[in-house]
Parts: sequence; C-alpha cells; structure tokens
Amino acid sequence: MTYGTAETVERGGRGGLARLGWTVLAAVVALNLLNALAYPGNYRWWANFILMPGAVLVGLGVVPLRLPAAARYVLVWAGAVVLTAGLLLMFERMADLWAYMIVVPCLGPAGLLLVRSGDPSMRAAVRTGGGLGLVGALLGVMFLAIESGWVEFERLHWWSFFMAAAGAVAAVNGGWLLRQRRGGYWFSVAVLLLAFGTCGIMAALQEFSR
Repeated sequence: MTYGTAETVERGGRGGLARLGWTVLAAVVALNLLNALAYPGNYRWWANFILMPGAVLVGLGVVPLRLPAAARYVLVWAGAVVLTAGLLLMFERMADLWAYMIVVPCLGPAGLLLVRSGDPSMRAAVRTGGGLGLVGALLGVMFLAIESGWVEFERLHWWSFFMAAAGAVAAVNGGWLLRQRRGGYWFSVAVLLLAFGTCGIMAALQEFSR
C-alpha cells in the first residue's frame, strides 16, 4: 500500500466516524423532540444515557471501518439491544412491549443459522445456538401477541411448545452429528446435544400435562 493510498484510507475512516457522530447526534435530538412532544409532562431525559451508547454501537457496526464482519455483527446486535431498551424506557412502553427485550437479544444468536462451518461438530453446535435463538425470538413474538390481545390462551400451557421446540433443535442436531461420525470431539458433542434435547422435551411434556 502506498503512502497516498494509506492517507486516503485514514481520511475516509475519519470521515466515516465524523458522519457517525453527527448521525447519532441528530437521531438522539430527533428522538428527544418526539418524546418531549408526546409526553410533555413526563420527559424522560435520563433515557439518553441508554440511547446514545446503543446508537453508537449500531453506528460502529454500520460505518465501513476495517473490522471483521463478525465483529460488526456483534456491535450491531449489542447496540440494537441497548437501543431497544432505551426507546422503550424513553417512550414509557416497557410495561406493555417488554417482550421486545426477548425478541431483539435472541435475533443475534438466530443469525448463527447463516454461518457455514466445514467441521460437523462446529456446524451442529452453531446450528443449535441459532435454532435456540430463533425459538427464543418466536417466544417473544408470542408474548407480544398475547399482550396485544391478538391471541388468547385460557388454561393451555402454550410455553411448553417452545420448550419442546428448543429440545427438538438440540436433539435433531445431536442425532445428525451422531450419524455423521465426523468432526472434533463429535461423540461428546453429539451426546451433550442429545441429552440437552431429551431433557428439554421431557420438561415440556411434564409442563404440558400439568
């Protein structure tokens, strides 16, 4: 890399950070104005101390810095979790939209379903983590639907279905790995996943029959 190219890259990085700073500032100011107009008698200024770190983390993951894709993904995910909490607190919606604090954190692990690994043991473990994240996100969506009155369950222990789904995710991946018989520590990983899945399914059946 020549000196001119390095200087251009460094200047571009500084420009990206400057744009990030102004964007975060503008977004926070806009949210504060909206909050002040919507709740003039109960302006929650302290929520800015949660909003700003979340917005910065999301911005650092979006701005084209010289970071690995995995690191940027984690930054956006962590920032989204913090930003969601800040927004719910600022607009006083935590009491009825609290399930977003289940959905958004679970979307990060759910993204592991897009990861491809050549090692079967790693693939089974990653797919299990991603599947559990997806089940958790769907559980949060169900809570939102119940809180909004879209669905209603009387005496049905509906959460046991999600417990069974989580157990099935682990058991299916453990069975797949046991059939492959390849990968680092494949037998130990397969037995661990099968045991975890079996316990989850049994707990779901016990909960459903109560």
